[in-house]
Amino acid sequence: MDDVDELPTGGIFSGTPEAIAYLLVRDIAAAEGRDYRGIGGPENGNAPSRKWILDCYRDCLTATRGERGDD
Repeated sequence: MDDVDELPTGGIFSGTPEAIAYLLVRDIAAAEGRDYRGIGGPENGNAPSRKWILDCYRDCLTATRGERGDD
């Protein structure tokens, strides 16, 4: 299933910067080999910390809102 198909249709979540930021966090976690969605369980040793998740989501949300500067 395509990630976009996983988003609820209609409502306040669909197509919002918040929804897109969430998908970006998942993609970044996968690219970095982090066990973001609990696949493989905590024993894999590469689960992201709460801080990592929140920091990454903040960065992604800033980017999806077009507020991120070039860095």
